[in-house]
Amino acid sequence: MILESEYPAALKGALEQAASLSRQLAAPDLAARLGLWAIGRSEEIARFVELVVGDWRGGALSDRAAAAELESYVRTLEGALRERLAAGHFSPGDALPLSRATAVRSS
Repeated sequence: MILESEYPAALKGALEQAASLSRQLAAPDLAARLGLWAIGRSEEIARFVELVVGDWRGGALSDRAAAAELESYVRTLEGALRERLAAGHFSPGDALPLSRATAVRSS
């Protein structure tokens, strides 16, 4: 996901959130621990961003509506990740900072 300076602030912030989550989910150690759930997840995020940005560029979505779509999508994925953590898919030492983190701890 490439961030362009032409994006309005609200949309740029939502794009940065999506990019951060995508980087988290693409980290090899985390992807290995998440198993099948993580396969293709970063690509899915990229495709969703492309669709929303395309709608925004085409005038189908306002800046705020596009940002809200992206933020909702990121929150949904973060919630699914939290559920996996709560369900015991990880050992207790595998804490993951879910909010806009840029690094994942190794076991």
